Parts: sequence; structure tokens; C-alpha cells
Amino acid sequence: MLSSRDVLNSEFDVCVVGAGPVGVCIALTLSNSGIRTLLLERGARNASAPKRQEGVRLDDAVPHAPDHDTLAFGLGGTSSRWGGRCVEFDDIDFEHRDYLGVDAAWPISHSELEPYYSEAATLMKAPRPHNTSTSNEAFMESVESWAFPRNTATANRSALLSSRLLHILLDAQLIQLNFDSATSRTTSATIRCDKHLGTVRAKHFVLACGGRENSRLLLNLQARFPDLFAGEEGPLGRYYMGHLTGQIAQIRFQSEAIAEQFFFKRQQDGRFTRRRLQPSAQTQRSLELLNTAMWPHNSDMGKLPPRQALASAAFLREVLKGQRSASRQDCITHGMFLMRHPINGLASLSRLAHDRYFYGLPHLQVRDAQNEYGLRYHAEQVPRRSSRVQLVNDPDQYNQHGISTEFSYCPEDYQSVLRVHHSFDEWLRKTGLGSLRFQEGDLEEMVVSQSHDGYHQIGLTRMGSNRHDGVVDANCRTFDVDNLFVAGSSIFPTSGQANPTFPAVAFGVRLAHHLVGIVRRAQPAKIVRHMA
Repeated sequence: MLSSRDVLNSEFDVCVVGAGPVGVCIALTLSNSGIRTLLLERGARNASAPKRQEGVRLDDAVPHAPDHDTLAFGLGGTSSRWGGRCVEFDDIDFEHRDYLGVDAAWPISHSELEPYYSEAATLMKAPRPHNTSTSNEAFMESVESWAFPRNTATANRSALLSSRLLHILLDAQLIQLNFDSATSRTTSATIRCDKHLGTVRAKHFVLACGGRENSRLLLNLQARFPDLFAGEEGPLGRYYMGHLTGQIAQIRFQSEAIAEQFFFKRQQDGRFTRRRLQPSAQTQRSLELLNTAMWPHNSDMGKLPPRQALASAAFLREVLKGQRSASRQDCITHGMFLMRHPINGLASLSRLAHDRYFYGLPHLQVRDAQNEYGLRYHAEQVPRRSSRVQLVNDPDQYNQHGISTEFSYCPEDYQSVLRVHHSFDEWLRKTGLGSLRFQEGDLEEMVVSQSHDGYHQIGLTRMGSNRHDGVVDANCRTFDVDNLFVAGSSIFPTSGQANPTFPAVAFGVRLAHHLVGIVRRAQPAKIVRHMA
């Protein structure tokens, strides 16, 4: 239920900080299990992005998007802005791979996360996206699904507002964690609510504020207690990762039937799934590849002569919505094509509106007469200690510091993308499924120019086996603060091929069940009186 500042007079079993998709799902899992929970959110009921003048400004040379593109404050957090894609991790993501270096290690196996995928899918209102890990082929199929509604708070509005054990406090920004070094516990948290300071008391705290904000809060705590988290040279704020995304080739399928397998499929509940391809674990190991997923996408209509009314309508729609840049001549060419084919043009506009807004298709798919499509990729990034965030030296009015960002890719990231594509082309031709047509020019330069993230804030509070190689343990508890936990993609030691939201929610559900056990074990046993 939505609450007022009056809740600050109470103590909670668990305080969850951040009402993005991970925080919402943790809070609901806890309250549904009988745990008295407080959910803090710095934004309002309707999520919005920070203003352009807020947040850290990044140098143009840093391949990292600014805060106003990567963050959203309010109920639902960044799920108010994301596409809704849900993807599982793979077994190999959790396995040690020598070619990723000694820092790419998880303290758990994938099997310890898998039981929580189904519950995460239910909370996110998405079909569970099952991956195939038993293929003997060089490339295997995996499945992505799409959450609808995409805003996790909207999808769970009734449960959030009706729960008696869940209190939601909006416009409540966490300022400082109050730590007792004698007991190694967080005693309380200072917040700013309705422009006034207040104190939150809880037995356990969970940070689910997004990767960079989780790190900023912990770095500020470390600034006051320098020995925490293995000190200044420890792992906190390091190993910042995301993904490499883009397109360097077209894929031509051998037949329409083969291409059709990779279009969106509508499930019985009205939600969508889509198949994609990625190198098998055996292929990754033998060729020392980073995990990479690929799927067919509409060809870039702006670079092709108009040949389908639906394609031209989709192109102009993207230009009008600011989703792509295009020359005036390209817009005129496609507009004239629609004018020369008015009946097909009107039918295409009608179909576009139907598929996108009534049918709910995540992205418009335009079938190509030659069965040729753009091939999108989403690739893993090598964890690097030097890629990091750190405090800046200008504290705010509450003596809290902001952060600066050092984020970069390395040659191994780019070269793996190229090897994946060349291996995929060879496999397609060998199996008779199709072939790739690479774009003209220096392919590695294309990969470099397209590599840009900041949306997937991975690795900054990574999970490890001890305080020197990780910030949190296998149960997401910080090594140095007994009752402080961290949730979200910032706990991942490797980035894998998966978009991080769905596995981050699964980890959040796993953490919530762990906390339920802790709280229940700490509760005094009930005395049962027997009548004489």
C-alpha cells in the first residue's frame, strides 16, 4: 500500500531500496510470504527520467549513455522505458572459462538460479524464455519472451496497492546507510522524504537501485569506513560491464519457411516469444568466443530502394517518432512510393497500427521477398578491473559524493563478435540454412563504432567467494555488513549474452526467499498453551 511519512515510526523486517523491476519483485515476494516490508522509491508514482542537467556528464569518448537515457525514477523504475525483452542465462555463463581471465568466476552454478525463473516470469507477466543447452550443433536455438505490460509496477499494481504487509514510500531518497562497526550491521538509513530528513529502521536492508547507484551508496559508506569491502583496492565499483550490440551483416535464409521460424510467435495468453541463435557451449570453448545471441531484424529501409508499402510506412513512422535519422531525400523517396501505391499504403498503415497497438507486437516485422534480413547481435563483454565508477570530490549538502565513470571495451570483445559471425556464416552454408552477406568496409571498426552501453549496469557489486574478489556472497549479502544485501545486475561477475533484467529479477526472487528464511528463523517461537 502507498504510505506516508508515518511509517518511519515503525521498524520493518526488510527495507528494499528502489522500486524498479528487481525491487518491486523482491518486495512482493517478501510481503506475499508474510514479511513486513518497506519499499523506498526516490521518484513519484509515475516513473520519469532525470532531467538532462542532472547526473554525471560523460566525455564523448566514453561509450556510455548519459543518466537521462539510462535511468528512470518512480514506481517501475527503468521498466517504464525498456522494451520488455526477457532472456535466461546459459550454463556456460557460470562456468570458468580460461580465455575470460581469472576474474570471470561465479561462486554458484546456473542450476542454483534456474528454479526461480518461473516465479520471475509470473511476476513480470512474461512467458518463461527457455534456452536449449543440449544441442550437438555448432549453433543452438534459444528463446526470448516479452513482458506485457512492460512496466513491472503496472503489471503488479493490484498486489502492490492492496498488500497489508508491504508499505511503499514514494519521494523517499536514501541519503546514507548508518553502520555500526562494532556489530558489523546497518542500524538504520537516513532518507529525504517530502524534502525533510527521516530515519528508516529495519532488520535487513536490500539495495536495488540500479548498478551505478548501488555502487555510489556503498562507496560513500566505504569513504566513512575505509576497511569495508576490502578497502580502496577491493572489488567495489570495479568490473563495470554491459554488452556489445549492432549489425555487421545481412542474413539470407534458404527459404521462407526457415525465416518464418524466427518471427514473433503469439502465445495463448497473448504474449510473444521469439527464437534466436547463438554459439553452443562447445563452439564457444573451442573458438574462445564470448557468449553472443543473434536474430534476424528488418533490413534498413533507408538504405534500400522502396519495394514494399509496409516497409516504407514503417520507415517513415520511425523517422517521425525520432527513432531514426534520415535524409530529406530518403523521406521523400519513401513518401512518393506510398503515394504511387495509395491502396497498399493505406493497408500498410492500417496493418502497422493493428500489429503494434492492438495486436501488441513488440517490434514490427516486415517480411522480405528475398528472405534477407538484417542480423542483430547482442554480445558478452570481458570483465575488466579498470572499467569502474568512483567517487568525485564535490560532496552535496548531505556530505554525499557523486560518481565518475570509466567504461570501455577491449580488442577481445570486438574480435569475438567477428569470429562469431564468420563461424555462423560457415555453419549456415554447411547446413544449407542460408548465408551471411557482410557489410562493406572494416568490420571491426563497425563493431567498435556500434559498441555503446550504460543501460546494462553489470559487475559493479559483483558476487564472489570472498571479500577480495566480490562485494556480495552467493546469497547477495555484502561480505562486511551482515544485514545488507544487494540486488540487480550489478552482482553479475560476467555479462553473458542475456539482457540482464530477467535474470536480475530471478536473482531477486531467490534473495527474497533467502530473506524469508532468515526472518522466520529469527522470530521467537510461539508458545502454545494446552488447556488442562
